[in-house]
Amino acid sequence: MSLNSPTLDVSQFNTLPRGATVLVLGGCDTGKTTWILETAQALIAEGKTVGLLDCDLGQSEIGPPGTLGTALAIPGSPLRSLRDPVPLAEYFVGSTSPVRHFLEVCTGAVQMARVARKHRPDILLVDTDGLITGPNGRAYKYHLAELLLPQAIVAIARESELDPMLSSFTRRSTPTLWRIPVSDLARRKSTAVRATRRTARFLSALDGSQPLQFSLDEVTLLGTGLGLGTPLPHHLQQFLSQSLQRPVLHSEQIPGEGLYVVIHGEGWDSSGLAAVESFFSTRSVTVVAAQKFAQLLVGLLAPTGALLGLGRIERIDFDRRILTIQSPCRKPRAVTQIRFGSLRLTADGRELGETRPGEL
Repeated sequence: MSLNSPTLDVSQFNTLPRGATVLVLGGCDTGKTTWILETAQALIAEGKTVGLLDCDLGQSEIGPPGTLGTALAIPGSPLRSLRDPVPLAEYFVGSTSPVRHFLEVCTGAVQMARVARKHRPDILLVDTDGLITGPNGRAYKYHLAELLLPQAIVAIARESELDPMLSSFTRRSTPTLWRIPVSDLARRKSTAVRATRRTARFLSALDGSQPLQFSLDEVTLLGTGLGLGTPLPHHLQQFLSQSLQRPVLHSEQIPGEGLYVVIHGEGWDSSGLAAVESFFSTRSVTVVAAQKFAQLLVGLLAPTGALLGLGRIERIDFDRRILTIQSPCRKPRAVTQIRFGSLRLTADGRELGETRPGEL
């Protein structure tokens, strides 16, 4: 069934079962977040508890950029923006774009939805990013819906721009499709405005940072090949330095995968790679410039996988096997895992660029 409503009609939610999930889809600057806020305000005014799930990495409201977050809006509590409720949990991805991170976003969405549902909200409203076109965008949102199993999809669209994406659901009994035109009040934001907003949000999330040191032997690193293997002895590291014509700061052999080598400097002598592959009997040698770790955004995780805070890598001392991170995390002793993101940030929250999957 498809409903077309230019205005908010809270009575539509009475057709849904208690605890239903409502997935909100739309392009950039179509008013998805505003619609969710106004809907949540109307629902809590009727005495309902509303779960909020934010899946927009770049323009997140619940939690800082680069994360997915979930919160609970309850009757009697103010809800002026989606930042008012205290987050129940956040999931770290480490990028401000879902491109190349579809799996992480979908995984985080499922985990955050699970957290929200434990609090038994009457309705769970899910905000999403503006990626809606192309085969990757369609597949991404389709699989996100398959995982979250919404009872309703709210499609906020300019003309027919969402039709190709929604075609996957038009002949299914669920979810119900609610089509809403873009409000005349919706305004497009420039790339500069979006970047400035993210900078402010990053700066707020990293406010109060101090250097925290972690032993590479006492934490698990995620999102990188670093720490997966057995460090090579000094004489073999010297051999690698001579072969690659670059100082090798760290090297290890990863079972079933090959060599992982960290060098000082950006370039290295690829002609020496054949000697390395022959000596170690491997066709897989990953060479990483140490500079790629500098100022990398990371997530500090508890044993449960809960995000304890964000941080930026200050330096890695490979000789002492110490990782120094600038972070405001209040419970550094509870950190057992550190997830490397792909985004690099300055101390004042400005974005320096991203690494590609597999580069670290």
